[in-house]
Amino acid sequence: MPSRILFGSLLLLVGILYFWLAYMSVWPSMQDGDIVSWLGAFLFLAAGVGAGFAGINLVRPKRR
Repeated sequence: MPSRILFGSLLLLVGILYFWLAYMSVWPSMQDGDIVSWLGAFLFLAAGVGAGFAGINLVRPKRR
């Protein structure tokens, strides 16, 4: 049980870092109104949500 909590918190920290880096890299061009940067932001968000769901699946207790 403690290993799941540790692994889950590590995944959460990596996810927060991922979203912060994505935000910092895309935000300046989003201010200019560039449509490609909005598409990039959407793809960053979709990849982050997908990784989050995969991480939840890894730390969820399994039925035996």
